[in-house]
Amino acid sequence: MPESKKVGLVLSGGAYAGWMQLGALQVLEEEGISFDIITGVSVGGLIGLGLANEIPVKDIIKRAQSLKESDFKKITISHGAMFDPSYAISKLKKFLGGEKNFEDLPKKFAVVAVDVITGDEVVLDKGPVLKAVQATMSIPGIFPPVELDGKFLVDGGLLNPLPVDVALSMGASTTIAIEASSALQIDFRGRSMNRFQKRLVESTRNMYFYMWFKKDYLVNSVWDAFRLIGNKIKKEKLKNYPPTFLLELSDPTKRSDILQSDSKKQRAKLIKVGRQAATSSLDKIKKALEN
Repeated sequence: MPESKKVGLVLSGGAYAGWMQLGALQVLEEEGISFDIITGVSVGGLIGLGLANEIPVKDIIKRAQSLKESDFKKITISHGAMFDPSYAISKLKKFLGGEKNFEDLPKKFAVVAVDVITGDEVVLDKGPVLKAVQATMSIPGIFPPVELDGKFLVDGGLLNPLPVDVALSMGASTTIAIEASSALQIDFRGRSMNRFQKRLVESTRNMYFYMWFKKDYLVNSVWDAFRLIGNKIKKEKLKNYPPTFLLELSDPTKRSDILQSDSKKQRAKLIKVGRQAATSSLDKIKKALEN
């Protein structure tokens, strides 16, 4: 491969679908496929950070297993959001071995966020990397915006769910994109609270209990709106900036709730799905890299 040829990896968001991305990446790593430039949004930004830090995928999986959904679901009544992710972020600092800047990473890396004041897309590739990753994972209404350099930033998937254009602008001549943001399909039909929950929500004056019982419905509503908008934007973006190869992942378990149980068994299934998808596409991926 000529020295001037740079291979870029582009990772979408997708909440729990990030486990499928890890499975796919594990196969690519085992095949000796590496990347010079990495871009991502939301959970793809978190995974991308591990790769940019040259942590083997198997170790990223092992360390990520220490993160639980409950780490991200500490209820807050401030900042116009449902959950406070600060506990999860403190665990991520240990995951990284301390605070780092983008400039300290062995590989070129960027994440995408959105300025909620101006509505502008913001590419983050300088300064404190952990805060940038927190920003790209901050789904509006679910997590509070992150203040960085005078901007209030939220999940970049709002405007750029699959930032192939960012990888190209950073010098990538070949791009492999792994898309998982469409994996979660939410269906509200037939879902309801039990009678006890309904009576408590209707009668309680305690905001904590109210939020606790309503959180599933609120989070899923926000997520589904976010996903629908993102899919529309993604289609338009891909027309203008198609990756060299696009690996689209889907969840065969058909989970219909972003807050459903996230067990080790469930994670292992999703990793296996990602591995199978990457394995079946290996010849095409290698051909894209060769060409």
